Amino acid sequence: MKNAVLQREKLEGVKVKMFDFPYPPKNLNVLAELFKKNITPKTKLILFCHITNLTGQIFPVKEICRLAREKNIDVVIDGAHAFGHFVFNQKDLECDIYGANLHKWMMAPIGTGFLYIKKEKIKDIRPLFPASDPFSEDIRKFEHIGTHQEYLKLAVGDALDFHHGIGGYRKEERLRYLRDYWAKELMKLAGVKILTSFKPDQSCGIGTFTVEGMDMGKLGTQLLNKHKIYTTTVGLPDDVHGMRVTPSIYTNLKEIDLFIEAVSFYVRNGLPE
Repeated sequence: MKNAVLQREKLEGVKVKMFDFPYPPKNLNVLAELFKKNITPKTKLILFCHITNLTGQIFPVKEICRLAREKNIDVVIDGAHAFGHFVFNQKDLECDIYGANLHKWMMAPIGTGFLYIKKEKIKDIRPLFPASDPFSEDIRKFEHIGTHQEYLKLAVGDALDFHHGIGGYRKEERLRYLRDYWAKELMKLAGVKILTSFKPDQSCGIGTFTVEGMDMGKLGTQLLNKHKIYTTTVGLPDDVHGMRVTPSIYTNLKEIDLFIEAVSFYVRNGLPE
């Protein structure tokens, strides 16, 4: 999503403005105020994640959308990590465009996803792939991408059944419980800083931490090669590198205990040369 607007900056001369956010912020109003501060008379579009993949921070979507609407600015929401992760009503967000894949928290096959666009805005948005009527008011004009793999779409129904069988709220609470389980143990260690808020309105299953003076990339490599534990290293403002930890509903406490034990060992004893 970011590369899409950066490409337009290079090819078409639009100006892309990006800004950092605190991790974690004191409250959601801090984030809303950041957007308000960075809007200029030339702002035409706001793009941001419903929940960022960097720290698992949930953004105040409705507040930012209302702020933008007052200034006639369109808002695009990247919902890649939100849909199927925690409970929300998409219509309540009041955004103009919302897109998400389904292979992450909804556990559908890779290559599945959805796109929402306010009906009155469809006509003026051009599809990236040529459609027979690019100015159509039918959102299906964005589906002109060649031959579809039907078996992928057929599997979406099973993924939705599985999700609803568990229950959205139960799934959300399970994910938050697992995140709190490891994060609250690691934060007891000297030098460990949790970069994700524990507040329910600001986070759910994703958590990110850093260790003072430790190469987080090397820690991630050690966890994978030595313990078969997969994590993701993320770069943050102020040259901070963190480790993103993302258990899913099927992750059990024994597995998380192994993760806590391994990280605790390296925090106390350092990484091998």
